[in-house]
Amino acid sequence: KRLLVVLMVVACAGCASKLKAKGDVDAGVDEDLTHSGKFGSKSLGDGVTETVVDASSDSESQRFDLDSGEAVSEDEGWDLAFNRYFINTNGGVDGSGGVELAALEGQQFADVTQAPSDGFAMDQPDGDGDTNTMPDNAFDNGPQAWFDYDEMFHSLTPHDTTYVVHSTEGAYFKMHIVNYYDKAGNPAQLRFDWAKIDPPAS
Repeated sequence: KRLLVVLMVVACAGCASKLKAKGDVDAGVDEDLTHSGKFGSKSLGDGVTETVVDASSDSESQRFDLDSGEAVSEDEGWDLAFNRYFINTNGGVDGSGGVELAALEGQQFADVTQAPSDGFAMDQPDGDGDTNTMPDNAFDNGPQAWFDYDEMFHSLTPHDTTYVVHSTEGAYFKMHIVNYYDKAGNPAQLRFDWAKIDPPAS
């Protein structure tokens, strides 16, 4: 399915115009965000942060450190890297930081206060569960990507899934991807909520 998504979203030249900006880029800018590199963040209260990343570059990933809440370079302690609709973790085949990810199906973001004791995965070499030769990303593990792709409108909609990220510094953060588009409809402007949570029960 990953190959199918890649072919439909990236390789389809006829869809390209619909995956490009739909409106005025400036109209999608949230003025009350505090910026760090291509990331902008603001507090939503109760320890929750909303972050928006401009991941529209086709050639450059934007890396984020959850522990500091800031943009970082490739040789620093990054946790997540964003490039268009690809989200990589700094673990497994994509990095040496030991970052792990768990997808908590059916659990609401607000209800998650403690990390699970199992269910974590790193970015892995390509396996037999798909038909491509790309690494199996922890956000796109087997048939379950983090988004649904609408073939008619050529748009991405995040699944209502809460993720837990085990960071490079050993902390745990919950994460919920809110949107792939900004307020003006421009793509690759990922908006996600995140917050530090308790470690697994010992």
